[in-house]
Amino acid sequence: MISYIAGIVTYNRYDKLLSAIESLLNQTILPKYIIVIDNASTDVRYSNLKEQYYNSKVPIIIKRQESNLGGSGGFTQLFKEAKKSKSEFLLLSDDDIVYHQDYVEQISKHDLGKKHVYVGRAIDNKGMTLALHYPVKFQGELSKIKTITFLGVLLPVIAIREVGLPIADFFIWEDDREYAQRLEKKGNYKFVGVNKAVVFHNSGLANIGPVKSDWKTYYGIRNFIYRVKLHENNIFGWNRVFWKLAKSIGVTFILPKRYNGNIKYRIGQIFNGAVDGMHGKLGINKKYFPGKR
Repeated sequence: MISYIAGIVTYNRYDKLLSAIESLLNQTILPKYIIVIDNASTDVRYSNLKEQYYNSKVPIIIKRQESNLGGSGGFTQLFKEAKKSKSEFLLLSDDDIVYHQDYVEQISKHDLGKKHVYVGRAIDNKGMTLALHYPVKFQGELSKIKTITFLGVLLPVIAIREVGLPIADFFIWEDDREYAQRLEKKGNYKFVGVNKAVVFHNSGLANIGPVKSDWKTYYGIRNFIYRVKLHENNIFGWNRVFWKLAKSIGVTFILPKRYNGNIKYRIGQIFNGAVDGMHGKLGINKKYFPGKR
């Protein structure tokens, strides 16, 4: 039987976290234990987690951080913890993932060897497959996946020892894409999508109509450019950078109402993200941080 531990990175989404934990406790093949990386959540209910799961049928380890490290820093801490494990796999996700009861069981039916990373099919609240996470049409039992996002990934623990940790200084976004490129290039790992293994991405409804450009846009631009510098430093990679910037700027002016008067802020994010990405200036930018706008 497959031997794995499960890990969740969370920040101030207590109710969603409980749903994620319960979906792991209801797996037909249970994890050896569950690690929760709490990114210094300010919700006081988090202080009750240990007591709430004191008698859980699967041990739950809470690792509270001293400050908000972002998703990237949180996953780095999770990988550090998993690296110590004697289990074969780490099943990892954010706190907004709800696993179908047979998720691990479905993946365990397909043992393709040591150099494989497995992912399930992510769906939204309408049951539609989310191509954003795995841009491939799932067909049959298995599909070849070009890249991964950290949503229900079953990663061999040995891969962490071979490839290293995610880039904590990304703070948020692109850490999973960059890690996938390292897994493929340095570790020679292949990504396999298992069609019958399903997770519900509990992220809420997609934005429709006017929205405000939030602080995350900066990190998306910066980290994307830095990732291209690391792994795609050629004409094709920089062509992708050009089109990403052109699209980001173009959408801002073509659909000004979408950003609800926040155009100047968004353009600043794009410009600063591009400059910092080119110069490899990572870490937290105090202009763009949770709560900033």
